[in-house]
Amino acid sequence: MDKRAFLKTAAVGAMSSLIAPRLIAATAPSDTRRAADAEWSLEIAVMESCSCRVFCQCFFTSLPLPPDAHADHSPVAEHACLFNQAYRVVKGHYRNLSLDGAQFWYTGDAGPDLHEAKWPWAVMTFDSALVQPKRDALWTMLQKLRFYRAERWREQSIATAAPITWAHTDDGARATLDAGAGAELSLKRLKGQHAGAVVLQNLSYFGYPRNDGFALMPSVVQAYRTGSRRFEFSGTNGFVTTLQMTADDFPAPAK
Repeated sequence: MDKRAFLKTAAVGAMSSLIAPRLIAATAPSDTRRAADAEWSLEIAVMESCSCRVFCQCFFTSLPLPPDAHADHSPVAEHACLFNQAYRVVKGHYRNLSLDGAQFWYTGDAGPDLHEAKWPWAVMTFDSALVQPKRDALWTMLQKLRFYRAERWREQSIATAAPITWAHTDDGARATLDAGAGAELSLKRLKGQHAGAVVLQNLSYFGYPRNDGFALMPSVVQAYRTGSRRFEFSGTNGFVTTLQMTADDFPAPAK
């Protein structure tokens, strides 16, 4: 084979190696298509902050900070992970019911040791703009995960619905419950080596099958201002991530 023929053959082979994966990818069903075909699906952005330092060691050790390691104004009297989570559905449905834009708030205390069978308490609050059928649909889907089920908590309740605001920008994220009177999250993006967010990858989140990584955003304000379990922190762990799950992730048990 002369040099010209060899170069022509090599070029064709190289082009084939580039094109073939694209053709395979194009013919494979996408995650979006699978989600659309499922009985229900959720893609949810969650903004979270807790009383731990960046990054919350509970994800790795199951043990929150001791009392003297929290902020001076902390109400913590023992090891505890006091958290606020503000959720916004990016895209979702339950049967024929669209859940796009639905918002809810989950607050609680994961207690002194996450290995314990039951954690101290949690409160779910739905956005007051959300009609009852959509609240019921969300609650039904969330029950697939133990984190939202009563069996996980010594005390769990659903509070009276209240207005929720939720915003995420390149610089940070902010959410309020009842205009901040109920709860507030204000997070500032952690500066990385290069432009863009510092993202922690390949870490599970309370049983969700998929997430797109944790964009680290320490808290400016992390507060719960309702009832007798009020708390407020600043400079603690915070992040934003997007979670995905569908009905197909939870197949019915074989009979």
